[in-house]
Amino acid sequence: MKKISITLDVSKISKDKIIEKSYKNKDGEEIKQKIYKFDVIELNQQKVVTLGEGWKMLKTHFCVESQTKEEREAKIPQIYIGEGFCFEKN
Repeated sequence: MKKISITLDVSKISKDKIIEKSYKNKDGEEIKQKIYKFDVIELNQQKVVTLGEGWKMLKTHFCVESQTKEEREAKIPQIYIGEGFCFEKN
């Protein structure tokens, strides 16, 4: 299993895309959530970021805000919010 570390720039998150949701759990307690959806996309080609003795850090993914069907159809540019990295031994 490969671990992917994600770094998000929370200042780029659109506050209007945070969804507030509540429901009752099995004990009847009300649970409130704030949900933010984003997509993690694998790069076609990994990029070496840093090399160390016996290891390397690779940029392998990037993160964008999820879009609605209407936003995709209107060709609104996606908002880049972060990136993903993996570490490998040499």
